[in-house]
Parts: sequence; C-alpha cells; structure tokens
Amino acid sequence: MEIKKILVPVDGSKYNYKALNMARSMVEQFNCKVILLNVIEINSIYNSDMLTLLKEQGKKVLEEARQFIQPIETEEYCIFGYPADEIMKKAQESNVDLIVIAKRGLTGLDKYLMGSIASKVVKHSKTPVLVIP
Repeated sequence: MEIKKILVPVDGSKYNYKALNMARSMVEQFNCKVILLNVIEINSIYNSDMLTLLKEQGKKVLEEARQFIQPIETEEYCIFGYPADEIMKKAQESNVDLIVIAKRGLTGLDKYLMGSIASKVVKHSKTPVLVIP
C-alpha cells in the first residue's frame, strides 16, 4: 500500500497527540501529505455566538496540532457536522490513503475500549483506518 495522503482528525485531547505523533512518523517514512480535520459536533442548542466561539476553539486546536507536527506542511479544515460522518466524507473528498485516528478523544471514557467516533469510522469507512491506542 502506497501512502501519499493521510487524514488526522484532531480534537485537542491527549489521545489525539498520539495520533499526531504517528502521522509525523509516517510523513518521515512515506513523505506523505497530512490533512488535519477538526469537526464541531452539530447541536441544535447552539446560538450564533456559541458557534463563533466553537469555530475559534476549533481553529486553535488545528493550530496546536500544526505546531506539534512542524515542520510538516498540512491542509487544515474546521467544519460543523457529525464527527464520524464528516471524517469519512473528508477522507473520500480528499482521496486520502489512510485515516489515522486516536482510539478515544475528548468524549472518550477509559471504561470503553474504543470511542464511539473511532468505532464508527472503523466500521463504516471505505478508507483504511489506523487506530492509535
């Protein structure tokens, strides 16, 4: 399998940095491109001020992720939607070869073997998925 482009969903969690570290290693090995994706989950109770604040926080998460994997050049996206669905959609749109995702994220609890987002991506993605514990 040739890896030219990978997608790394980012949420700023400590688990997420393990996935970013793996992405950095893969770039060194395969000289591939990295797409960073932050998905802000849709919620009907958000007003426009909350949406603006969430978008700013998402951009901050992306900036921190970019700084963590420097000097690797990245594409970055901060979007609203259902995280697992948007991850798979972006993977297809961007024609990525691999999704590198943390087993758990901000919503993950240690009692679960795998977070619901990672689990859904693994189960339904048409793109290969590497889950980082």
